Amino acid sequence: MAVRPQSNKSTISFRDDIDLPPFSEVLLVTKDEEISREDKRILRRTGFRTIQNFPSGVDAIRYILGKRKNTDFSYSCLVICHEQLNDMDGITLISLLRLHPQGSVIPVLAIISPEIASSRTVPLENRTEKYSSLGVFATLVRPLTPNDISVASQGAYDIYVEMDKKRKALLAAVEKTSDDLKLRYSVAEQEKIKIFELTLARFSFGSPATMSYEEAYNEGCEKLTRKLYDQAWRYFKRAIAADSSYKAHALFGLYQLYKERQELGNAKIYLVQACQAYIDDGAWGRVEDCVIRFSEEFSKCPHPILGIITTVIKRSDMSQLDSLLRVSRAHLSNEEISRSIVTGCFHDELSQEIMEVLGSDIELFTRVSKLLRERRFDRQTREQHITLQKAILKQTHANSIKKNNSFFTFGGDTRSEASSFSD
Repeated sequence: MAVRPQSNKSTISFRDDIDLPPFSEVLLVTKDEEISREDKRILRRTGFRTIQNFPSGVDAIRYILGKRKNTDFSYSCLVICHEQLNDMDGITLISLLRLHPQGSVIPVLAIISPEIASSRTVPLENRTEKYSSLGVFATLVRPLTPNDISVASQGAYDIYVEMDKKRKALLAAVEKTSDDLKLRYSVAEQEKIKIFELTLARFSFGSPATMSYEEAYNEGCEKLTRKLYDQAWRYFKRAIAADSSYKAHALFGLYQLYKERQELGNAKIYLVQACQAYIDDGAWGRVEDCVIRFSEEFSKCPHPILGIITTVIKRSDMSQLDSLLRVSRAHLSNEEISRSIVTGCFHDELSQEIMEVLGSDIELFTRVSKLLRERRFDRQTREQHITLQKAILKQTHANSIKKNNSFFTFGGDTRSEASSFSD
């Protein structure tokens, strides 16, 4: 827990293949962009590659806890925390993190700037002792060196492994106890989480409900730029009301937000919603942008524009079909588009309106016509097969009745002959 000041005498030889602690990633939490860029360079020189930057303490904490929850607690990170953040100071961030059961095992390095270290009003020893009491492994004074980071991160990882083992051992021991003790432990954990949530809520901002849709959208964009994800989310949510003229833009903003947070499932949902909203607005340039992004980022998933084309065909809404085809042709195959059109056709013939729209693309028109002919042939073949099966069943049934009648006749004659013989 001792202070590790910056030193020019490096004791470690840095190579490209240097062994680093296997943290999932490094989280750099600071509101100063210039300092953030400088510290990132040092971290990369040290050998770390996966580095996330957060100017907000709330967003950093939410990110860590979300990762731990979504990966069955196998996620590990090194938090490098500066003194000043957008919504709190470093000591407050670490205090909040330690309130949560999962946050108690996260290793943290504290970074103090030279002006704070030399300040008489904020003694360095007092800050160091406070950080140490919160479980911070080391307090470093900028400017940093790769050696400072490497030594401190290795020590922090060793502590993390030890604490994580103890927590897992505790959970394993709880599982072997009685149901009553399990319940009491679970209640205690939930109570800790409740206190954590209530405390964290104090650092949230006021409701954007009184803002206009334009103001909420612009504020959401500003918060997103600063990576204040929790705040940006609430502003965007305000701007996606049903009667909002900024609904499509706000939905796209939510897609960008979740993409930056690497929550791709939610990102995909909001990209699809943004695409549909832009279609409703007639913003075809933005629709094409959504089509391209989906093709590039979610290539293994069925493209939503195909489902939209099918729906438009079913509704006979020809006003949108031409524009939909125009933004789709350059990014999707004729085969995919043709099948989506055919899926929406109730009959085996194209309506006059669809033929007029497709008339400008001979290749697409030809493919759709061929698919319809194949579907018509398949339907006729199925109908013939069903008719044949019915005829076979009918004939089989008739033969069965005839055979049964012959049996009963023979039986009657036999009984008659037997009676005569007896007489």
